[in-house]
Amino acid sequence: MEKGVCVDPLLVKQVNRQLTEVCSVADCRKALASLFSYLGYSVRLKGKEVVVEEFRLVKRVEFQNPPKGLSESLKTVRLLLQDKPFDPQALQSAKQLLLLRLKALGYASPEVDAEVEKSRCGYRVLFRFNAGSLLLVKSVQVEAPKWLKGWVGKLLKPLVDNPVNLTQVRSLQEKVESRLVAEGYYNCKVIYRIVPLEGGVGKLRPVKLIFKVLPGKPYKVVFKGNRLFSYKELFKLLTFPKAKSFDEFELENSRRRIVRFYRNHGFPFVKVKASVTEKPREVVVLFQIDEGPFVRVESVKLEGLPKELEEGLDDALSRLEGEPFSLKKVKELRAQILYSLKSKGYIKAKVNYTLKGDSLIFSVLPGPQFVVDSVVVKGVKLPCRLPNVKGKPYTDRLVSDLENFIQECLADRGHPDAAVSAEPLFNRKGRRVSVRLNLKVNPGPGYVFGFVLIRGLKRTKLWAVKNLLTVEPGTVYSHRAVVKQYSRLSDSRLFSFVSINDVKTDGAISEVIKVDEGALLSSRGFIGYGTDSGLVLNGFLSSTSPFGMGMKYFLFGNYRQKEGYDAVFKLLKPAFPFKDYDLSYSIVKKEQIYESFKSDRTIYSFSLLRKASRYLTQDFRFEISREKVKDTKIQTQRRFLERRLVYLQTYNHLNSLSNPTEGYYLRSKFSLAGTLLGGNTDYTLLESRLQLLHPLGSREVIALRVGGGVIRSLNGKAVPVLDRFFLGGAESVRGYKYGTISPTDSNGNFVGGKAYGLFSLELRYNVRKNVQLALFYDSGRVFPTVKDFKLSGWYSSVGFGIRYLTPVGPLRFDYGYKLKRIPGQGPGRFHISFGYPF
Repeated sequence: MEKGVCVDPLLVKQVNRQLTEVCSVADCRKALASLFSYLGYSVRLKGKEVVVEEFRLVKRVEFQNPPKGLSESLKTVRLLLQDKPFDPQALQSAKQLLLLRLKALGYASPEVDAEVEKSRCGYRVLFRFNAGSLLLVKSVQVEAPKWLKGWVGKLLKPLVDNPVNLTQVRSLQEKVESRLVAEGYYNCKVIYRIVPLEGGVGKLRPVKLIFKVLPGKPYKVVFKGNRLFSYKELFKLLTFPKAKSFDEFELENSRRRIVRFYRNHGFPFVKVKASVTEKPREVVVLFQIDEGPFVRVESVKLEGLPKELEEGLDDALSRLEGEPFSLKKVKELRAQILYSLKSKGYIKAKVNYTLKGDSLIFSVLPGPQFVVDSVVVKGVKLPCRLPNVKGKPYTDRLVSDLENFIQECLADRGHPDAAVSAEPLFNRKGRRVSVRLNLKVNPGPGYVFGFVLIRGLKRTKLWAVKNLLTVEPGTVYSHRAVVKQYSRLSDSRLFSFVSINDVKTDGAISEVIKVDEGALLSSRGFIGYGTDSGLVLNGFLSSTSPFGMGMKYFLFGNYRQKEGYDAVFKLLKPAFPFKDYDLSYSIVKKEQIYESFKSDRTIYSFSLLRKASRYLTQDFRFEISREKVKDTKIQTQRRFLERRLVYLQTYNHLNSLSNPTEGYYLRSKFSLAGTLLGGNTDYTLLESRLQLLHPLGSREVIALRVGGGVIRSLNGKAVPVLDRFFLGGAESVRGYKYGTISPTDSNGNFVGGKAYGLFSLELRYNVRKNVQLALFYDSGRVFPTVKDFKLSGWYSSVGFGIRYLTPVGPLRFDYGYKLKRIPGQGPGRFHISFGYPF
């Protein structure tokens, strides 16, 4: 470093730590030079040294006394210059942008000066403004035909005694043009001029705004021969009203659109002629239409299609039968037939269609079938095995897939610039053509990972996020490793923004990771009401790495007037103690209000969370729980101490977290309480729920839920009533009160069970973008023991719902009608809740 150069100490620390690894596998001088150049330094090589001369980034962009109305332009200038290498051309562009905006605001001769100050820590750019005189509209002069002059004058009146605003003037110009076009003046002109006037006070200069309107001749559009379609329907097809210009090009475009419209609505033989007649006061545009016969397709036939393709096209053919002839649909079907042929290797197939009366006939000339006989890779020995494509149809898609496979294979083994070209050799054998596919591979230069730098850390210490860095200097470059690194950082929940950029040099690719730390303190919450829960209060507070330890802290709680409350403090440490795991510790204080009792719990939980794949997550927990049963007449032990091991596995393949419409979600839980762990209870719990969503159309979704659970006592010990299963309420079997689908004791108290089954089917229909209707069927039952489980006697309900969709999930209104009654409850129940039931 030359003296006086501003360098981030954290950057130097990371570079020094990684020098040995990088220098052992690549030319670290060139890698360092490229890296520092990318980071905004000017660099030169001097013998074995890399000399960093200066820091060239613009770190501050300031504005001195900017006139009003420039706020958006100032933001644009900052984006253009700040945190980028100083560039005189970019600076000049910024000045021009500001000048143009000032002139648009009515300033006569504005001036913008830029003062550039160079320091050891980058450049500072200061913009100074001399807006000059402000043009003030003192009068408006309208030059237009009498029938238009008053309207234009009224339109321009608000401009008087106000500064010239060219954006507003152009907007009014377009408004006048739009009215003229709407009245048939397609070649109109609207011109404005600004003329200086004498006088003026201070920096205000009076001007006159002259608006000259040249409407030209009006155009009268006439359609003749149109029997089935109205003037209004056909006029919408014309292009010259939208183009605000009439010429031969727009006339021909309009004629073609009319022809296309007719041929897509049952008139395959239509003819349209367009002519223009100029009269003294108007221009007449005539479209003479010879519609021809109306054709309804009664039968569709395929001739010459190979048998293996016929079945897949039956539905497509039937959609044309009984419908008016549509050239668009015919072409779509022809393209579908060609695609099917080519996907089976008939790459020279031809498809023609003819219309005989009301019969549509597609004639297929498939030609020979091209089949892959062998694949030969030239230029490199592949480190991964090619998919077996021998005997498969030769298609462009197959070739593209093979090329992509080879490129990805080599990119993950140090060759990101690999290029693949296919050279097929054909050998005709009767009706088949065997293809020898030669794939010429140029692997390009090999690369290793150079320096791996993380930038943007302010509170968080570098060592605290070391485990999050999965890409290591000196290892073979892999594109997949970069993607994994990005996912790891994003999933850590420590950063609000993550980007990774490659800096390439001879033999090495350095990775510059830019992060923005999450908020030091953030909060949110809401107040609501639910029929099962009563008044609902929800609050969430989080903090990201407040002590620089790379941890996330959470404090959140829910209060439900009729169901209880829970408060949670959670500490999360990503990538600890191993890179593929997240460690968390949480304390949960929880009260639940059931029909026959209340429960009070304090749970201390240690958890190891692992994201095993894109969709699969695994959670390993050890929990200590202190539990108490109160306000009950149930004969049961009142206090418990539980120690348990819990395994949770979630497979989430839904297309959205808040408003899913497709995919599936499977959650399984296994818990072992007591035995060698100690405590007052010994039992095992197994619970699993599956939900499946499938779209039926653009608006309809069918949703299915199946679930069940079992508890087995160990060593003859009873399972606490508060750990047993209960159903009923807005989230399980709607129409029933929360927790009232349950076995009862001799006094009628709901005491829960050791096994349950649950089934739900729901049809969701979007009537608008954010409004959804639903019809549902819910069924479930809780059994005293596992041996009592059976598929009969379940409590079921049917109902309907209305949902208002928000970005974080739906506000839900459901009514469920009981198909099996519970004593003391009505025929149904209305539920207000938030989020989907499943």
